[in-house]
This record gives sequence, C-alpha cells and structure tokens, in this order.
Amino acid sequence: IMNEPVFDQMADALEAGESILIFPEGDKGKDYHLLPLKKGMARIAFRALARQGCAEVPVVPLGITYEWLHRPGARVLVRFGKPIQASAFRTGDEQQDLRLLTDAVASALRPLMYHLPAEQVPNMQQAVEAMDSYKPFAGQLSEAYTAISSGRIVPNFAPSKQKPWLSLLWAPVRFLFRLLHLPPYGLALWLTRRLCRHPHFYSSILFGFLLVLVPLWWVLVAVIALCFG
Repeated sequence: IMNEPVFDQMADALEAGESILIFPEGDKGKDYHLLPLKKGMARIAFRALARQGCAEVPVVPLGITYEWLHRPGARVLVRFGKPIQASAFRTGDEQQDLRLLTDAVASALRPLMYHLPAEQVPNMQQAVEAMDSYKPFAGQLSEAYTAISSGRIVPNFAPSKQKPWLSLLWAPVRFLFRLLHLPPYGLALWLTRRLCRHPHFYSSILFGFLLVLVPLWWVLVAVIALCFG
C-alpha cells in the first residue's frame, strides 16, 4: 500500500514520455550474480500501459558489472540489451502478467552481466568457466579476468598486492593487535550473530558494535591499569 503513490508517480512520468531508472533486484548481493527481481518494475510498466496516453512501455535491460565488486573507484562495464515491450506480456491475468514480464527481464539481464549463481562462487573452476563465457563482452575487465582465471581469487575478492616479505614483517604486529582486541571483537561478533536479521547488513552491524565496544574496552583497560598499576 505504501508503494502505491510511488507507482502512480512513475506511471505519470512514463505517460509523459519520460524515462525512469529502476534497480529491480531491490537489494544488493555479495557476489557476481543476479538476485531475484521484485515485481515493482512490472507493476509500474502495466500501470502506465493502463493510461490512455501511454501506448507502449519499452523496458530496456541494463547489465552492470564491477571490475572489483567491493573496491571503491573500480571500473564498471555497462551493457544495454534490446528493449522488451511490456504490452506483449498482457494476458488479462494480473499475477501471470507480472511474473512473465519479470522473468523476461531477468532472462535478458543475465547475459548482459557476469552472472555466477551463488552456490558456484566457492568453486573456482566453475567461476573460471563462467568468466570464459563472459570474456568476449568484457574487454575492459581484463585485470579482473586475469586474476580470476589465474585462480588467485574467487570472483568477489581482489587479489592482495602486498609483497611476501612485508606480510612476514607485519605478521607479529597483526597477531598482537588481534590478541589485544579479542574480547571486544568476540562480544561484537556474538551480538551481531544474535541481532542481525539480514546477511547483507552483517558487516555494517558488526562495524557499529566494534565502533562502540573497542573504545570502551580500552577505557576499561586504562582504568584497570591505573587501579592496579
């Protein structure tokens, strides 16, 4: 019910000949794969078609692939597919119409992006095979392709460029840092696992708890040091 005014505004825009951009997944994924699409996109298209001033609503699929999914400033490959005419999916059954158009858009999006099903992400061989099929369309992503094909990474993580001797040098420092922060991190991890209701917010909630608990931990350490030192 809360979406109805938004759907009406979008339909008004389409009737007026304007274009709108919709991310039909309605969510973000952790890996390179297309999430199930929401039906809001199809509802807007059919609502616009119901207007007298709107004879057709072409839905243009647009695939987006990031060179590195979790690295700010990474390059991005954008590919456009052929327009899908929404009117071709009107059968008179509203729910069937919504499902047919949504499925058609999802099928059109997958070839336009690097789509690797979530259950295949840990399997490097399948990841490489999927990237091989995508390679002809991804010349701009040569660095990412090389990294994935070499087996150094799974698709959602960038390879480390740190030199081996530097990693060895920092190993004792990292160990001491982790040891000193084990209590607040353990508590933050426990709280996050109990309170987080959606996996996509896991990292954000964990970071929020750490932002509070780590300073409190060091205040406690300082108080104990002053009292017993």
